[in-house]
Amino acid sequence: MNRINHILKVLPILTLVCLLSVTAFLPAPSAVHAQTPLDVVLQRVKDFFAQQLGRNFTLVNYTYQLNTWQDSSLGCPKAGVSYTQGELQGYIWQFTIDQDTTTYELHSDTDGNVVVLCTPINRTVAIGFRSYQNTAFIIDYPETWQVVPSEDLSDVIISPDGTKNCANPIIEIQHKTAIGNADLLLNEVIREAGFVEDLQAPSAIGASTALSATYKAVCGEVVHQFRTTAIPLGVEGDGYIILQSAPLDQYEGWSANFLSILDSFEIATSQTTADGTVVTPPPTGDTTQLLAGYPFAHVFANDVYLGSYVYLPGYGVTNNARRDRRGLSFSPNGQYLAYIELLENGNQRLEVSDTGKRSEILANPVAPDFPAAWSVTGERIAFLTPTDQEGTLTVNTALPTGEDLQTLGTIPFTIGCEDETSPYAAERLYQRETGPFGNTFGLEWLPDNRFLYTTSCAGEGLAIWNPADNTSLNLGSDLSRAVVSPDHQQLLAMAGDQTVLVNLTNGERTEIAMFEVADQLAWANNTQFYYTTITPSGAPFEISDPAVQERAEEQLGIFPYESVLNTVSIVQYDLSSGTATPLWQGQGYAIGKLAVAPNQAGIVFSLIPSDRDMVLGFVQELDTTQLRFAMPETKLYFLTRGATDPRLIVVSSQPVFGQAIPPAAPPQPPQLP
Repeated sequence: MNRINHILKVLPILTLVCLLSVTAFLPAPSAVHAQTPLDVVLQRVKDFFAQQLGRNFTLVNYTYQLNTWQDSSLGCPKAGVSYTQGELQGYIWQFTIDQDTTTYELHSDTDGNVVVLCTPINRTVAIGFRSYQNTAFIIDYPETWQVVPSEDLSDVIISPDGTKNCANPIIEIQHKTAIGNADLLLNEVIREAGFVEDLQAPSAIGASTALSATYKAVCGEVVHQFRTTAIPLGVEGDGYIILQSAPLDQYEGWSANFLSILDSFEIATSQTTADGTVVTPPPTGDTTQLLAGYPFAHVFANDVYLGSYVYLPGYGVTNNARRDRRGLSFSPNGQYLAYIELLENGNQRLEVSDTGKRSEILANPVAPDFPAAWSVTGERIAFLTPTDQEGTLTVNTALPTGEDLQTLGTIPFTIGCEDETSPYAAERLYQRETGPFGNTFGLEWLPDNRFLYTTSCAGEGLAIWNPADNTSLNLGSDLSRAVVSPDHQQLLAMAGDQTVLVNLTNGERTEIAMFEVADQLAWANNTQFYYTTITPSGAPFEISDPAVQERAEEQLGIFPYESVLNTVSIVQYDLSSGTATPLWQGQGYAIGKLAVAPNQAGIVFSLIPSDRDMVLGFVQELDTTQLRFAMPETKLYFLTRGATDPRLIVVSSQPVFGQAIPPAAPPQPPQLP
């Protein structure tokens, strides 16, 4: 497990030119590396930057050089902060990241224990949010920040490092008792703040009884701009105070995010017990607040539907149930949805729809079974097409509208597989969710403009192709069912029955110690993943009596017929600790897809039932029409974070969440009069 931890900490150097450009600045190994390995320092700088940024990011490239400063400001002093004089040695780092044209400069000591950000953050780039939920309230917060509640939940600190470090923006939520209305609550907290300046008149928050005021006050040695909001509960003057503040030079960049966070705050409904005591019950697991605004797509009765978790099935993007659709994928900003449509002539074509309901045909035909891939920014889409040369595929990119089509080159691809069309209904549903033999075909556009793809028609084999020099890094012909981590630095895959972790820079793989064989995989975050398992529940139920052969071939499609019933499960695995936590277990044929909800609110999974009911109906001599109603159908279930019983949400398949709220909101449920 130490080996796994090491891999998780090491960031691949994404650009060889970058590596060569910084070697002149490196000290002798004994000067610094004997203290802390450089990759560890880099990871600490990355972690600090993510906290300051307020979102997860992909490091496209970076440079660094050794430097000496004369005080503890490391060359980037902040107003109102005292520093210790004396020489300090460390590194000057320059980061280029996804979704942002800014080059960020950070300074660190040689261990990475002290890091300062020298470049103002571009706050025009949207940050990601998670949701914090306790027994009293729910609130969104920047996805890279830390939440530290007191034991009795009377005080909750949310900040980049989970402390009241006044050099950073801070959110503090305080529970107040017997104070009075919103005016009195505000007056109390402003009095506690001491000397304040530029106090603005309180303003109402929407149509509620909450009030919000802005002012300047001192936090430690730093002057902060505050937005303080009082939210009365209406019970003996109890309520919540939400203090949102940041140093003066940072507040403007955070003000819009502070308002979004404030808007997400929700108090649980109070209940009165028999003795008259007012209590706030734990949340019931309703995730609609956590998932509001995030698009959700699925294949419902063969057509693609786009909606949201609170609006199912949504609206029909397509309108031809005679055709099958697969390979659904959202652009990183959630604005576009790509999917593959299977045509009557056997071709597969790529279409893209936006939240305005327009669809464009981008390519016809495309390489069978391959999904499209999005650039990190979502500005372009990549797809594979057949060529005239056997055993190769063409890599193409275009704008989501189909304009500016570019051909990047060709890649090798092994052909010659037999079509795997199972006579068993449950197995066909499983293959539809996954791919041939359960192997999902993959195409990923990596941040350094290389492409990860499946190398054979059996859905096995992985390679990374670099269009810049037309070279390939072969990751292994035995790898299948790969899923790339959210930070695009590594992937999970199956090598036979073994789950492995693969470094996407050098192809180095590490076996993950697990006590059971995984079937399908999905990342929860960069250090945790989910996997499914399949275990037979006894021997198959067999239809083999020659007396029913003719009827079996007519109604079941094959004789003899074996009905399989399995125990299926979903397990969460923590790479840092090496622990596996079972989340759910049930019966069926298999679990096809795992769609991890934004903000870690839960998992939507497609359950393929067993055909046991259909076979028992055959034994009972039901007619063909009745048997058709007993055939297995893929169903989507939602397993809420922390829950043990999933909820059926729709009889559908191919679930996928958009991981960002798009510029144009997804369709919402109609408002009833």
